[in-house]
Amino acid sequence: MKKIAIIISMFLSLANSSVFSQEDAPKVLVMGVPQYMFKNGIRIDIDIPTRDYKSWWVIMPQFYVDVNGFESLIDKKYEQLHGYGLSIHRKGFLSNAYPDQGVYISGGLGAQHFNILTNTERWTNIDDNGLNTMQLTRDNYHVFIDKVLTEVVIGYQKEITSRLYVDIYGGFGLRYSFYKQPTGSDLKFNKNITDYGYTGTAFIGGVRIGVGL
Repeated sequence: MKKIAIIISMFLSLANSSVFSQEDAPKVLVMGVPQYMFKNGIRIDIDIPTRDYKSWWVIMPQFYVDVNGFESLIDKKYEQLHGYGLSIHRKGFLSNAYPDQGVYISGGLGAQHFNILTNTERWTNIDDNGLNTMQLTRDNYHVFIDKVLTEVVIGYQKEITSRLYVDIYGGFGLRYSFYKQPTGSDLKFNKNITDYGYTGTAFIGGVRIGVGL
């Protein structure tokens, strides 16, 4: 009987600790992603748990602006850049010890839109005394990029002090970019995985830092 009582007491203790951890966990996490600044961007993630805290929805809005010719890590071929995007992931922790900490797997879909003003050469039609010819000219024009993406990552999230969280993650994804640009231009922003118009597979890695509310 003593052994049964001890086992029952252990189960009750574990149940109580689980309830406490859920009640003590934040209702929402607001996480910044600092490496996006190297791409002239800002990304702020909003992590919202499901009612039972078994998984989280991660909403990832992004905004991009470069109007002063700042040289980023990307091969610069433009005068101005404006863009925005949104990704949504579902995240689940592999351990039930803490509903908001530990190793997790996350995956989802996203889309991005970029409006890029560039001053580069392109082929244009020239009327030369009634004869249409093609001539290479340099002028300002816009390149529009719509990109769809999907990704799967594994990460480790930790509350390093009261309500202050750090998240380190890595994984893989796919990107596909659709271009809209004037006739005669074949300019592509597709030099590497960090470029705005990249198409292909991509390694994903980074750090998130934020607070629980």
